[in-house]
Amino acid sequence: MLETAIFSGLGHKMNHILLLLLILFSGCSGYGQMFLESYTNPLKPQVFKLTDGSKSMYYKFSLDDGSNADIYLFFIGGSGCHSYKYYLRQYLEGLSGNIKVFALQKRGVSDRTTGFFSCGEQFDEKDYFGQWVVDQREFVSRVLDSVASKPRKVLLFGVSEGATVAAAVAANEPRVTHLAIIGGGGMKQIDELRILAEKKKFLGDIEDSYRKILADPESSSKKVYGHSYHYWSSVLDRDPIDFYARLNIPILIGFGENDSSVPVEAVLALTHQFQAMDKTNLTVHMYPGADHMLKTKEKSYRPDFMKRLGDWLRTS
Repeated sequence: MLETAIFSGLGHKMNHILLLLLILFSGCSGYGQMFLESYTNPLKPQVFKLTDGSKSMYYKFSLDDGSNADIYLFFIGGSGCHSYKYYLRQYLEGLSGNIKVFALQKRGVSDRTTGFFSCGEQFDEKDYFGQWVVDQREFVSRVLDSVASKPRKVLLFGVSEGATVAAAVAANEPRVTHLAIIGGGGMKQIDELRILAEKKKFLGDIEDSYRKILADPESSSKKVYGHSYHYWSSVLDRDPIDFYARLNIPILIGFGENDSSVPVEAVLALTHQFQAMDKTNLTVHMYPGADHMLKTKEKSYRPDFMKRLGDWLRTS
């Protein structure tokens, strides 16, 4: 239960020490700055009770004063067990409008989880694609059901691992009007990893690990590359185009040209698939020299993408 996952007094002190070390070594930039700002302007965690009796933390806040929010944004983040409290408000810097933001954490993530250490057995047991989609679908549906004044637009915003999850939820929730993605494309992950291995951007024996995963696909205790076999078996052979092809809503993607987590070929494959299907609802912004976080050594393009996202929401 999430109530029992809250850190003890010692753990709480260790978390503050970790925060200070992170800020020190990051030079108060990037995630270090986000962590610092989260302590001066923290998001308040709330509890979402799922239909099976489980509970997950979630966050909500408005980009304006909240009184006239006519756009609902549901944020679906990447892999790991870090709390959104530490970075979400800062991550969306550059996005403006009458927007209310909602973000459901994965199961087993407390509001103080930094993600720098083991996520724990409770997290690992539920950390796989099918569970993410079921939980996010329920969250989006129940939030939309609960409001008397329906939002004019509903945006799902998926980042990295959350990209295909967001596409899957959008394909099954007719009230979603827009989809935005950072760091996601239209390839099976096993094919992405093979391309990265060829480019020497992924170290390890992909094929050997793949065989081991397929031999024990339900195991949440066996791990490789930081995730359980169950995690990997749920994502490696999943084709994102199965979800994207069903969408006729506007889709916006921001992608770093030098992404070393998802190869640029993945987003190019998605654009080619849309062209082959005569679909015109996909817009891709490619950032030169940028990485998976839309950053180069000189600058971050993420605020630029957020500004584009706000403009796109107002005009599409």
